[in-house]
Amino acid sequence: METAEPPAAAGVRMDWWAVPSTVRSRVEASLGSPWPDAVTQVGGFSPGVAARVRLADGGGSS
Repeated sequence: METAEPPAAAGVRMDWWAVPSTVRSRVEASLGSPWPDAVTQVGGFSPGVAARVRLADGGGSS
């Protein structure tokens, strides 16, 4: 049986804007407001996305 190696914990995160637009659209829909800006947070131990968004209605999510 072949096993896949987990990604290295290099502290390099995927950029928010590299996430497929269909996923970003679903996140926007679940937050209930479009966002004019999102900032990818750097560092950490996961190659996953970590981003802060400022919503068009003034709210935010981090």
